[in-house]
Amino acid sequence: MSIVHYFTKISGKISQNFPIYCILHRGTMTGLDTSWNTDNRVVHLKDVLRYLITKRRRVHHMPARSLYRLLGRRLSIQKRRMMRSDISIPIILVIDWETRRPTVVLDGNHRLAKAAVMKTDIPFRILYSDEYDMLFGI
Repeated sequence: MSIVHYFTKISGKISQNFPIYCILHRGTMTGLDTSWNTDNRVVHLKDVLRYLITKRRRVHHMPARSLYRLLGRRLSIQKRRMMRSDISIPIILVIDWETRRPTVVLDGNHRLAKAAVMKTDIPFRILYSDEYDMLFGI
């Protein structure tokens, strides 16, 4: 029995927010206040995480350097922030629905850069471009 299933029996509310609960209680609260302000609305990282969880998006892994090359652009990062990042937390990767190619790292640029420097795999969850458009009101 998975731990999420266990918490479902205790409280539906804990189960619904369990991955966010885990992130908050791992001591990595930085980043969860991330938000994007579009012309139509403000989208919070917590909302995107909830959406991915309700869609039961699993965590994939791939070599960070390969993903970096697929994105085809340099990441603008702060070295100090990169070194403090926790590469065990999955990044959120926006994938174009038609081409099935990554277009942007919605959350986790510093983690991707660190994993690429360390020559290791990076965990990620997929958010498709049409879902991105729906969430961000585009």
